[in-house]
Amino acid sequence: METAFNILVIILSLFLAIFLILGIVILLYAYRLAKSAKKLGEQAEASVKGAQEFMKGVSNKVAPAFAAKLLTHAVKNFTSRSKVKVKK
Repeated sequence: METAFNILVIILSLFLAIFLILGIVILLYAYRLAKSAKKLGEQAEASVKGAQEFMKGVSNKVAPAFAAKLLTHAVKNFTSRSKVKVKK
C-alpha cells in the first residue's frame, strides 16, 4: 500500500510542478500583452491628440473660407435673379 501511495505522491507532485511552470509562463505572456496594450493605447492617444490639434488649426482657416464662399454664392444668386443690373 505504501508503494501505491508513493507513486500517487510522485504523480501529483509532477502535475503540480507542470501546472506551476505553465502558470508562470502564462503570467509572463499576460504581462507582456498588457505592456504592449498600454504602449499601443498611448500611441493611439497621441495620434488622436495630434488629429484634434490639426482639426482645430484647419477649422480656424476653413470656416472663414466656407463663409466667404457662401456669401459670394448668395451675392451671385441675388444679382443674377435681380432685375437691377450691376455694372462691372
